[in-house]
Amino acid sequence: GVKAGIIGAAGFAAFSTAIDYYMHK
Repeated sequence: GVKAGIIGAAGFAAFSTAIDYYMHK
């Protein structure tokens, strides 16, 4: 549903941010 999509998008954003931070450390 919509909530699942939002949670998925938020989780992906958090994961992407973590990867970006790690790669530019």
